[in-house]
Amino acid sequence: MKKHTLFIIFIIGIALAIGIWRENHVSNTTSGAQSLAPLSSGTALAGGHKLPEFSLVDMDGHLFNRNAFESRWSFVFFGYSSCPDLCPTTLQAMHQISQRLRNNPMLQFIFITIDPEQDTQARLKDFLQQDKFRGTAFVGVTGKKEDISALTKAIGVHMAQEKAPEADHIEHSGTILLINPQGELAAIFTQGDKPHAIAHDFKELLHRYATT
Repeated sequence: MKKHTLFIIFIIGIALAIGIWRENHVSNTTSGAQSLAPLSSGTALAGGHKLPEFSLVDMDGHLFNRNAFESRWSFVFFGYSSCPDLCPTTLQAMHQISQRLRNNPMLQFIFITIDPEQDTQARLKDFLQQDKFRGTAFVGVTGKKEDISALTKAIGVHMAQEKAPEADHIEHSGTILLINPQGELAAIFTQGDKPHAIAHDFKELLHRYATT
């Protein structure tokens, strides 16, 4: 067999291999997109991620653990009451989400402090019951710092352990989490400045859960 013929056969073989790979790759990507369609303001997590066991306390002195998420959808944000900018902005966005969703009784809005030494139950209640949040029943949560830190690490939320000496704030994530009624992390919203988009995405997620 001539070298030229062997070369042609070799090229055809490579082309066929590439075609098969592309077909499989596209098929897998499409399948993933169907089970995890993109959100306009964050990321949906296919299958959900079960929250770890934890034990904190809400601003009314009641035990707050994984059971607190059962039977309702929960928007959750980790911050602290004396935060100069990120927390007020994100909480205001959550308030707007609540209003856009018309205070759906299947929804709750959770604020878990990362500064429990300062954010006592009484301070959280005063902070979250300000007039600017009127109409949204925020639930403030505090507890032991090591328990809060363990929870943030388990679900991948960034939180500095201490305030840097030269800083006027505690470094932390501005991510809003969405927990489904099974106590699973269902979505992560990284664009807290777009409450209208998050509200729209939530409706989309409700539709997906209803059809699965």
